[in-house]
Amino acid sequence: MTCLSLAASASAASISDFKDVDTKAWYAEAVSAAVDNGLLYGKSSSIIDPNGDMTRAEMAAIINRSFGCY
Repeated sequence: MTCLSLAASASAASISDFKDVDTKAWYAEAVSAAVDNGLLYGKSSSIIDPNGDMTRAEMAAIINRSFGCY
């Protein structure tokens, strides 16, 4: 529980900040939850690239954030 609260407090972005996310797409709810919980930051402040490939480094960063490691 502590890890999730740390991740949630680290994020200030929301899905509406990213211009390339279709809010009606099948992935929108999952991406929104990941952004809201601070697990996913995006490629830049306005691009998240939901249809792009994820690198091992990006996946490792998401896993680290999910356990509260920064």
